[in-house]
Amino acid sequence: NDASPNLERRIYAMELNIPGPFELYVNDFPARIENVESMHNTAIEINRYILKSGKYKFRLLVLPSAENIKAGGIQPATASRIRAGLIAFERNTEKFPHSKKGSYKKILDFTIPKIDKRVPYLEITGEFEVELPYNLEGWSNSEDLSKIDKKELEDQVTLYYQQLRIILNNGDGVQYLKKYEKYQGELLQCEYTLPLSLTEANNTLLSNISNYAKGNMEKLEK
Repeated sequence: NDASPNLERRIYAMELNIPGPFELYVNDFPARIENVESMHNTAIEINRYILKSGKYKFRLLVLPSAENIKAGGIQPATASRIRAGLIAFERNTEKFPHSKKGSYKKILDFTIPKIDKRVPYLEITGEFEVELPYNLEGWSNSEDLSKIDKKELEDQVTLYYQQLRIILNNGDGVQYLKKYEKYQGELLQCEYTLPLSLTEANNTLLSNISNYAKGNMEKLEK
C-alpha cells in the first residue's frame, strides 16, 4: 500500500524474521527479549519507545541456539534467513488492538551483515525516522542513575517500595493508580488505547488490590 497510515493513529513496528533467540533494543530500551529456539516471524510495536517525530536507533542481537553454541556459533546459512525492517500501520480504534485493514506500509528494510564462517552472535544496528502525532515528555528529563551514589540510590528505591507496600497492604487501589496516572496517560496517547480499555484494566487492578493485596503484602525484609 503506497498510502501512509493515518498520522493520528500511526503505529510503527519492527518486522522481524529470525531463526532463533534474539534481543531487540530501541533507543537502548529492551523492546523484546526472546529465548525460544524456533523461527520467529513477528512484528514488534515500538511506539512506547519513541517520544516524538524524529530519528532513532535500534540494535538487534541474534543469538545462537544451544545446538549452535556447541558447534561454535551462528552459521552462515542461518544468518542468510534473517530479515529485519520497519513497518507502519493505522491503529483500528474500533477493534483495539487490531490494525486497520489496508493501512500496512513497509518503510525500510535493514541490511543484514553477511558472514562466511560461524560467529558467536550477530549484531544488526541501524537508524530510522518516524512521524508521530504526539510529543511526550516520557523519560526525556530523566536523571542518569549511574551517576548517583549507589547507597543513596538504594535507599531511595527501598523507600519508594516501602511506600508502595503500605498502599497495597492497605488495599488503597486509588492511591496506587495515582502513581501511574502520567504513565498511563502517555501510553494512551502513544498507543491510541481506547479509554474504555484502560478503565476496564484499572477496574480489574482495583478489584485485585482489594481482594488479594490488602493485608497480604510481605514486608520488604522478607
